[in-house]
Amino acid sequence: MKTYLFTLLVALFAFASCMPQENPSVENLFDQNAMSAPQGFNWSSFRSVQVEFEPLKAPVDFSALFTVSTPEGVVLYQALQPANDALRIEVAVPAQIERLDVSFGSLSVNANARQSSITFNFPVND
Repeated sequence: MKTYLFTLLVALFAFASCMPQENPSVENLFDQNAMSAPQGFNWSSFRSVQVEFEPLKAPVDFSALFTVSTPEGVVLYQALQPANDALRIEVAVPAQIERLDVSFGSLSVNANARQSSITFNFPVND
């Protein structure tokens, strides 16, 4: 008798667990018309940062490698730059990058990449 009752109880639980549960409808939880993105939002994973090189105000004539890179070493821009010529470039920076390394020869500056522009100045440019 115990075995029969136990088998009946197991079968009842097995059938009950296979029954679909009633879930509330999630179709109308969000009003699609009320949802909107913030002003200026776009799906771009890059942002534009303007990098400016201020020329050296001294009567010297030399060039060095001007580099804009991420702290991990990914080079975004690199060119041979005369020290007496100004330069203004626009670099596409991945959205997750917060800092940029800007270097001219052996001089290097770690700048905030969240700004829209970065200026590289020589330390003795007066």
